[in-house]
Amino acid sequence: MKKSILFFVILPLLTLLIISPAQSENLIKNPGFEEVDATGKLLNWSFWLGNTASEIGLDKATYAILPVNKSHTIKAFNPQETWTMVSQEGIKVAGDTEYLFSAKHIESKHFSRTSIAQLSEYDAGGKLLKQDYLSTNIPPSPDWAVWEKKFTTQPATTTLSLAYWPMGTGTAWLDDFSLVKFAGSDQEKAESLLPYYEKDFINQENWEAQDLVFTPLPGGAKITATKSLGFLKGYVAYDKLHPCLQIKIDSVEEGARWMLVDLSQGTEKISAPDNRAGLFTFDLRNILRLPEKGQILLGIYFLGEGKSLALNGIRTVSQPVAEKNSWGTAGSISLASGFSAGPADIQKWKNTGLTIKTENNASKITESNPDNNYGRLDSPEIYLNVTEYPYLTISLSHEPEKEYGWSLALNNETTLSPKQYTKNSGIITYDLREKTGWNGKQKFFLSLYVAGEGKELAVNWLKISNKPAEASYQLSGEDAQRGYLCYPKKPFAVYTYATLPEPGETGGKMSIFASPGEYEPATFLVYAGKDLKEVKIEAGNLKDNNNHIIPAENIDIRIMKVWYQAGNTGAVGPAAFVPELLLKDDSLITPDHEKRRNVLHFEGLPLDGPQLKPINIPENSSKQVWLTVRVPQDVFPGRYTSRIKIMPANAPSQEIELEVSVLPIKLQEPDKIYGIYYVGSNLKEIEDMRAHGLNSGCSYNFSLSLKKKEGGKWEFDLTSLKKEIDVWVKNGFTKPIVLALNPYVAYFPIKVLDGNATPEDEELFVFIIKEVERFRKENNYPEFLYYGIDEPAYDTTGKTLEQCGKVFALMQKAGGKTTTAITLAGAEKLGALIDVPIYDEPSANSLFPTPSLNPKTELHYWHPLENPIYDRFRFGLFVWKAGLDGAYPYAYRHVFSYAPYDDFGKEGDVRNEIYAYPSQGGPIPTIQWEGMREGIDDVRYLTTLANLIEKAQKTTGNQNLTQEIAAGKNLLENLPEVFNANIALLYQKLKPEDFQDYRRKISEQIMRLQALLK
Repeated sequence: MKKSILFFVILPLLTLLIISPAQSENLIKNPGFEEVDATGKLLNWSFWLGNTASEIGLDKATYAILPVNKSHTIKAFNPQETWTMVSQEGIKVAGDTEYLFSAKHIESKHFSRTSIAQLSEYDAGGKLLKQDYLSTNIPPSPDWAVWEKKFTTQPATTTLSLAYWPMGTGTAWLDDFSLVKFAGSDQEKAESLLPYYEKDFINQENWEAQDLVFTPLPGGAKITATKSLGFLKGYVAYDKLHPCLQIKIDSVEEGARWMLVDLSQGTEKISAPDNRAGLFTFDLRNILRLPEKGQILLGIYFLGEGKSLALNGIRTVSQPVAEKNSWGTAGSISLASGFSAGPADIQKWKNTGLTIKTENNASKITESNPDNNYGRLDSPEIYLNVTEYPYLTISLSHEPEKEYGWSLALNNETTLSPKQYTKNSGIITYDLREKTGWNGKQKFFLSLYVAGEGKELAVNWLKISNKPAEASYQLSGEDAQRGYLCYPKKPFAVYTYATLPEPGETGGKMSIFASPGEYEPATFLVYAGKDLKEVKIEAGNLKDNNNHIIPAENIDIRIMKVWYQAGNTGAVGPAAFVPELLLKDDSLITPDHEKRRNVLHFEGLPLDGPQLKPINIPENSSKQVWLTVRVPQDVFPGRYTSRIKIMPANAPSQEIELEVSVLPIKLQEPDKIYGIYYVGSNLKEIEDMRAHGLNSGCSYNFSLSLKKKEGGKWEFDLTSLKKEIDVWVKNGFTKPIVLALNPYVAYFPIKVLDGNATPEDEELFVFIIKEVERFRKENNYPEFLYYGIDEPAYDTTGKTLEQCGKVFALMQKAGGKTTTAITLAGAEKLGALIDVPIYDEPSANSLFPTPSLNPKTELHYWHPLENPIYDRFRFGLFVWKAGLDGAYPYAYRHVFSYAPYDDFGKEGDVRNEIYAYPSQGGPIPTIQWEGMREGIDDVRYLTTLANLIEKAQKTTGNQNLTQEIAAGKNLLENLPEVFNANIALLYQKLKPEDFQDYRRKISEQIMRLQALLK
């Protein structure tokens, strides 16, 4: 180890001596604006216009002394008070490194407001870590002035975005942008980076350990887990020359296992659990899809309480060891076309800890390992062109679920299943290229894990083919004659075209319960054994036995669109096929499975009208139908049923029953603030928000037309603001309304937000807030919350937070209440200056499950994904249990979302953040938007029970009532056990029925108390 460490010390130092600082690479692409495509469009840069009068783009004029031998500059011209922007994103940088940013700049005269550059730092997952706003403050000049800034990146930074904003009125020219490592930076950091390349396990100081005993051994260390799971973690760097992570394990005690994960991206798995010793190599870029160089926070997990492993060391190297891919395989097969394996083939695979039998033309695999709670099956080595045959499909029969589940991996390294173990069944297809980055001919083998004592898995077949394998289901009886069948499912679970009916579902009915005034979803799928054309779907009236009716128009029918989105995190990543849109016209969008993108059959915004259009369902696939039942406020309680009719043009019709149990409960409105970041005043969208349970309006970025009168007095017209607030109030929004002033309007005292404000600026700012407050009181509007600087606590220097405090002080001086998105620590630093903090996700999570006792009104925010479980929990039971006063996620639709139906940008960009998509016919709901409404309804049920208990406590002498009060309190104070896990794991384990089971218990307790109080 010591000799190899010396090699790694000498080589980089020699390299650094050869490369002078003057040769540092400019990391900005097309820095002089000289590169354009065939149409003359500038490469690598983007422009944004503040208004139609503004101009920004390439300029060949000779206003100033242009750079030698160059023809292009950027000209920004703002004839009115606004701001324009030129930007470049995805600039790859290293963390904890000093850089020098510079640019050449001319202004014909001072802009009316200070022009700025914004440097935004992001980690590997696309999370914003820091933003610096750099002011030009360069006087007008006939020649170029150099504008520069030295800064150090955050430790986890991997990419940087640059934006230049000429602000106000004026004209500016830009050229020769530069971002280079600061001279001396590499030399100063050389030694600190060296341990990343090779870590010695004799020295525990290199690693942070948890639940482990660390004992030095000759050439390594003995690691013993004191609990069932212990781990080491430490940073490991890699680059183009060293892209592979290599770990040497000298021995593994029987019953012990180890696994590698990338903790810098959550818990992204590098290897599956393994119980072997040896030398193992993993290509980080292929497995994790990382950039060409950087560092990861490596976690080495040890499984098995009291068990030990002997580790020699870890390093990054240039290539995998040759022996790795051939380990554990039963022979090798070279294939010119796709691969397939049925029960007879699977019987021959290498088997550890499993029993395999052939039953009903499937391989019944049972975990039977007395030493571990998992078994493993390895295929022969496969030699195949994955460019031509990229799709791996496993077909599973439907066995009863037991503990743990199954997992599939390539080369026992790259885990394909989305979790460590999954209980999925049916037809499941993976793109081999997506996780590995493979192209062309590859050698690999498949590893199938079955975990859980006595766990059974029935595998029909595995295939590698040139297209995703179709689902197949054997129709019988009348279903076979019709050519299709309908089957109910639970709302909010994930269903795709490959979903198949489970035993007992065929011939079943949709059964839901709801209270008067509530919206409640139900869903079913149509499986087509043949192509179904022009399928119409209609609902009949809901009727009870006493001829009470809920009209058919109260049943909203939509089609679930499963389409491709750019990953399943907040940042743009590999395409994910997810259910999201609830459409009236399913033909508007077609997924392209080959390109893993979507084909849009419209330009601009789609027209998704009020009437459900007929749908087509391809052979051997399923289509999900979504129903939302609006229960009238004045309906009689009881059991109502309806028949939903499915009518294909080329097959006989069929019906499926919908049963709605209307409960004798009058739900109470929660005393919570439910709002959402929003720009606009579209009546249909505001009505949609109220129908989904929101009660707090938001005018994010509203404008004021300031005018200066004679004598130095100011005035502005609030007519448009009144019109906007009236829409919120008339639609039932009674809670505080969030107002974020648009500072990019004429005469606005923007220096109050930027800093360096004059007393006159502050006086005008206070005047604005006072006038808006006077206007609010005159109109008897709900309380206004004035939004300050957004997310000020993310600036690690503390300057933005300090400036936000100054802004808040002025707002409060004018009589306004303050709010912004902030961390818990940032809110504590601001103290009384922030009236309503909107906590970020990590801060809010710290309050769960121990509720906040802060007397302040506290909200929390997050960003939407296509995960209704996530939104239901955060709007509902999370708010209740964390003691928060409400939820305010970002956003109904991202305020700068100009292409809402195109989720794919550059890798690492923030994805479109949308709860409801815009269309010409009004907002199109999503599965996460419906999950949000269910979360608010969960709190309505809890609030109703809490109010009823309070009422019941005033009645004495009734023993039965006393017992039911105690039972009700227990339900309110203690969430079901399934909700009591680490919050980071909850979203992986919670199911739709977990929420519904708890709601049912709450509703039953409400009805018991109501009966005793009559």
